[in-house]
This record gives sequence, C-alpha cells and structure tokens, in this order.
Amino acid sequence: GEASLKRAIPSADIFRPSVLFGENDGFFTRFARMAQLTRALPLIGGGAGRFSPVYVGDVAQAIAGKITQGTDGKTYELGGPKIYTFKELMAFIMGAIDKKPVLVPLPWLAGQALGLVGEISGTLPFISPILTRLRTDNVVSGDHPGLSDLGIEGETIEAIIPPTLKQFKKSGEFHEEKPA
Repeated sequence: GEASLKRAIPSADIFRPSVLFGENDGFFTRFARMAQLTRALPLIGGGAGRFSPVYVGDVAQAIAGKITQGTDGKTYELGGPKIYTFKELMAFIMGAIDKKPVLVPLPWLAGQALGLVGEISGTLPFISPILTRLRTDNVVSGDHPGLSDLGIEGETIEAIIPPTLKQFKKSGEFHEEKPA
C-alpha cells in the first residue's frame, strides 16, 4: 500500500503508528474486558513481545500538524515514549483494574493458532477478533522520524489509561478511591 501511494503521490507522508491507546481503545480496553470474563490471560510467546503504545491524541496532532505544514514525502514512525513487553502491559492493565488473573505463558505456535482463530472469527459480521497473529515487535525502528521530530512529546499509558479503565474495576467506575 505504501509503495502504491508513493508511486501515485511522491510527496505524500506516511504515518506508521504503533499500538494506539486512548479511551475505549482496542487494546487496553479489550484486555481489561477479557480479565473480567476469565481467570487467566494468555501471554503469547511468554509475553516477551515489545510494544511502544502511542496515544491516539498524539497521532491526531502529528497528522493535523503535517496537514497544516504541508507534506514532505517522509515516512513517520509514531511510537510512545516508553517500550514495554506484552507481559508488562498485561500487568499494568491488571493493576489499573485491581484484578489478579493468572498470566499463562503460551508458546508462539499456540498463540499463532489462537490468533488465526481470532482473525477468522473477525471476518464474521459484528465480531471483533479478541487476538490476532503477531510475531514481531511493535516498536519504532529509529530509521524514520517520529513524534519528537514533529515537536510532540508523547503521552504515557500511565498518564492516560488508568481513568479510562475504571469501569472494569470490581468496585465500579463510580467508586471513590481512598487517598493512600
């Protein structure tokens, strides 16, 4: 797709975001919902896969800024300010919703099989795949400009995600937390 776009419009900018996060996102919200439904969550490949989640607002700001400035034909890799393993992200989600499910390490092959089933079920109407096949890290390579090159200091998951997951806490989203 990128090559076709570049052939048709050489000055077009391409944005490659990592996993997007924000309110009601498809990653943190999905796993928080899964944690409500099950006592165990899978750690595909033992949870070693790496991610640099990027805030959807930062991606929107990057795109809006380039529209305002004009395109320059570059490819931008947009990742958040920190890199996490999948296991760290699952632990973060569980902490944010006060759950303690068992994190079950699964070999890559088992994860690929589950992901394939998820992708096939996702072709059905009104069904969103729970898991997809992913064998590579989802982090910026450093070979292309990113958020900082566009003058954007990326938001962290720690600053954005916890309030968006309150609805998944056992005590509910309207429970007031006591000061520590």
